[in-house]
Amino acid sequence: GADDTNSPNDFKVSHPAAALGSPSALASKIEIDFDPEQKIGEMCTFMYQYGDTRAQYRALICQIYHFALHDKFFKARDLLLMSKLQDQIVNVQVDTQILYNRMMVQLGFAAFCGD
Repeated sequence: GADDTNSPNDFKVSHPAAALGSPSALASKIEIDFDPEQKIGEMCTFMYQYGDTRAQYRALICQIYHFALHDKFFKARDLLLMSKLQDQIVNVQVDTQILYNRMMVQLGFAAFCGD
């Protein structure tokens, strides 16, 4: 047609990041030194300091899940055992218990995939 800027194949219209401007992969804009484990650790530390009990439990569960997901079984296991979360999980909300169960499954997978 006369105006092809609104076609579904136009990345400025159809790309999920279109609201943020045109997507680009310039090397100068990519954060090369990004360490997800460090970033998760920073966010969890913030939650441990300022979050309520529920948020602290959920941050801990997510951190353990992250370690287990990335084949760091011993780190995940040690964090779980030091926190004594398994003794307190029966007293939290059901949605947090579900997250805990998912974390335990992932920890089990990590145990068999090995460090």
